[in-house]
Amino acid sequence: LFLFLFYTNGNTIWNKEHIVMQNGGNLNGHVSATQSAIIVPQPGTSGIYYIFTVDAVDNNFANGACYSIVDISRNSGLGLVTTKNVSLATNASERITVARHCNGKDFWIISHQRNNDVFEAYLLTETGISTSPVQSSVGASHDRGVWKAAGTMKVSPDGSWLAIAIRNDQIPTSVELFAFNNAIGTLRLSTSFPI
Repeated sequence: LFLFLFYTNGNTIWNKEHIVMQNGGNLNGHVSATQSAIIVPQPGTSGIYYIFTVDAVDNNFANGACYSIVDISRNSGLGLVTTKNVSLATNASERITVARHCNGKDFWIISHQRNNDVFEAYLLTETGISTSPVQSSVGASHDRGVWKAAGTMKVSPDGSWLAIAIRNDQIPTSVELFAFNNAIGTLRLSTSFPI
């Protein structure tokens, strides 16, 4: 059963009636970011959702990665943004994704910094989002032109692999594959892909 609640482009949140949610405007995401926003339910709660946003090359990444919180039980089920634009990472690229923790309950929110090779994994639990990420310095450094901070990353359904597409205006686009430890939030570069 699929229950449609709300949606966002990283800048605006619309409710299930396709009307801007109360306090749902002016989020710090950017509509041109390759992965402008992800919506994640808070574990162990009912009706509370985190929206993680990232800024874009077009805005010189000014807002970094932020989060906002929606309580969908408010306004007769149309929702209310109760917390908005809390800074999570000031040096974030356009990439953000989510992986389920190995405990089957919590979530890892994964971003990549600009101008280096650092991944950051933030743990979302029933008590909220961690403010001290697990960092992994691995893979290509994203420092050869602003376009290298654009592109996407995706975690496999079982949470054990992460693929990242790297775009650059000076070198061909490439893809890196990492093994993701969804128990502790670390990544390591993989040289083979399990088939």
